[in-house]
Amino acid sequence: MGKTSKQTVPVMEQSLLSIDWNDIRIFNAAARSSSFRKASASTGMSVNSIRRRIESLEQQLGSPLFLRDATGINLTAEGIELLKASAKMVEASYDISRVVRSKSKEHLGTVKIGVTEGLGTFWLVPRLVEFQRSNSAISLDLKCTMSPADTRALEADVAVQLSRPEDNDAIVMRVGFLHLQLFASHDYIRQHGEPESLQDLVNFKFVEQVSPQVSSDLMSQLIPNAPEDFVAVRTNTSSAHAYAISRGAGIGVLPTYARAVTKRVVPVLRDLHLTREIYITYPREVRNQPRVSAAIKWLKASFDPELYPWFDEKFIAPDQFEQRFRSGNVVHLFEGFQDE
Repeated sequence: MGKTSKQTVPVMEQSLLSIDWNDIRIFNAAARSSSFRKASASTGMSVNSIRRRIESLEQQLGSPLFLRDATGINLTAEGIELLKASAKMVEASYDISRVVRSKSKEHLGTVKIGVTEGLGTFWLVPRLVEFQRSNSAISLDLKCTMSPADTRALEADVAVQLSRPEDNDAIVMRVGFLHLQLFASHDYIRQHGEPESLQDLVNFKFVEQVSPQVSSDLMSQLIPNAPEDFVAVRTNTSSAHAYAISRGAGIGVLPTYARAVTKRVVPVLRDLHLTREIYITYPREVRNQPRVSAAIKWLKASFDPELYPWFDEKFIAPDQFEQRFRSGNVVHLFEGFQDE
């Protein structure tokens, strides 16, 4: 039995030579995410197209690659072998693509930045003009998603995320801290009042955000015995989450710099706050490219605690740094979020 398993991988590697590389790429995307739907989002293909390509690959290899059930997809023994056999091919394709991109005139002026939707939409977009003034020849391709960008797979040249990357080959730097508090709108407080304690919070409505970089058990940690109707609105994006809170849907967790974006919201339960770390990561191969270096310099400045104290390691309450907003450091983003 051991002898058979040792021979299986070379046979699999040999069979890869006659297979469409795109099918292997799609297989790897599905295997990495354990979901055809997530693979669809990362590849830009429809779920049905991915299913057909996987089925075609299974027919060519003569073996099932995934077990499908109500929870998603899981690799079979043959699927695990294929993943191992194709790993070197995937890595080589990344390296080749990166070389081609670095030499291509089409991409000389473009930097792809992957960033969480909240930090991208509410924090980096308002200061794009700052970058353009000093780097008019560079185009920024800002990808605001709730999933961390895979810089190794060329989804981004540089990524800004709230979880430390696991890629040991990448350069990783912590550039700041994201402090979070409970906020509510003036309208909501006028109608319902404010909670006097964490235990009292269950008597109010809550706006919850659930996404890959937001802890799904955050509220169960804070309020383990919340009633079923406690959550009034649940969203998967930061913009919808913030807008719902600002319009009076309930109380929710926002970064302390929310007051820089809109005066419609104010902190409640001011002694309660949470902290996340903000990281910048990028492959070592791009660090000496002038356009990427310029983007990294701009990103680091965007989270500089000397300019923006809410990104300092030490928690500072919003009312202590609001003078910084009024002096012009921070701009408003949406007309609907302007001061009342």
